[in-house]
Amino acid sequence: MKFCHQCGKQLVLGTEIFCPACGTRQILSSESSSSNGASTAITSTEISGTSGDVIGSTTSGMGNIIGKEVAYSVSGSVINLQVNSISAEILQELKDVLSPPVQLESKVDIGQQSQNVNTKLIDAKANEARVTKGMTGQVLKDIDQIGREKGVQIDQIKVEELQVSRSELELKDINSEGNEFYYKGEYWKAIQCYDRALEIDVKYANAWNGKGVVLYDQGKYEEAIQCYDRALEIDDKFANAWNSKGNALENLGKSNEAIQCFDRALEIDDKFAKAWNGKGVVLHDQGKYEEAFQCYDRALEIDVKYANAWNGKGLVLYHQGKYNEAIQCFDRALEIDDKFAKAWNGKGGVLYNQGKYNEAIQCFDRALEIDEKYALAWKNKSSALEKLGKHKEAKECYERAKQLG
Repeated sequence: MKFCHQCGKQLVLGTEIFCPACGTRQILSSESSSSNGASTAITSTEISGTSGDVIGSTTSGMGNIIGKEVAYSVSGSVINLQVNSISAEILQELKDVLSPPVQLESKVDIGQQSQNVNTKLIDAKANEARVTKGMTGQVLKDIDQIGREKGVQIDQIKVEELQVSRSELELKDINSEGNEFYYKGEYWKAIQCYDRALEIDVKYANAWNGKGVVLYDQGKYEEAIQCYDRALEIDDKFANAWNSKGNALENLGKSNEAIQCFDRALEIDDKFAKAWNGKGVVLHDQGKYEEAFQCYDRALEIDVKYANAWNGKGLVLYHQGKYNEAIQCFDRALEIDDKFAKAWNGKGGVLYNQGKYNEAIQCFDRALEIDEKYALAWKNKSSALEKLGKHKEAKECYERAKQLG
């Protein structure tokens, strides 16, 4: 049995030229002593930075990867999956597994109520996370099986230009499980997953971001910001973390700091629709309607089906007295998501200002069907009922609004 003289790892074959763990060139028996028995000095050679170059002995074969027979070669601790042996579909699945993990975003957009979350979209994201975890976990099992059969420790997986370490893939597996729990609303289980990932690698930015998103959705904005900050200490180009931090700061009333975060996100990715929308919401709250309008427009240029941006644009037009244009925007938002309570309330507000009180009440009622605890919609309905002379009903609605705060 032989071991690396540098790190002590057991050498499975006993003939390895380089250690598969630390990359140090091994001392050969012919080099260990001179002809008169005197010791000979050996210089260690490192192979870090070779990105999986073929060094030392290579083995090859066929193995089962995600249910398909795939040709591979193993050099040192790197397994290279041969793309010419698999279909384009399987190749894409493998690339998806080896690609960086999804950066989690809050289910609740800035300026949005939790009751207005698109459940179909959330269910789809939960399923996507579940599939990712299943595929990633299966690849890990299949790679480990090949390693056992060949008697080698596989630490790197390579497919064409993509190469990741086994530990990175394990972290992605755990992170994906956390994302699935998050989308299913099982927040404690999600945090447990992110914490488990951080126990393995405290510098895993995706886990800090994921934990921050869960805390944000629970209204724990200060704790969420602490997690986003940890993610950004590790990767200051993490656009989602900057955007999420901006959302949390806005909820704490720190508008100027929030805008700085949205701007940082947009410096990294100027096609980030949510950051444009977030900046628009803050500017709108500051009464800077023209600037807010421009931000909403930028968001809609990127994603024309962004209901929250249509709603924001409608609110700006409402405040500017451009009622017909405002209704068009609210209608666009409702075409995309007919469960958007804020858009129904906004449209009702426009109709109220136009003196169309019965139509306004219909809109407020639609908002209240979606969210019966929507205090502003109860208050607005009360005002419309007063205009129609229905004082008893108006009082009941007003009292309901007061109870809800």
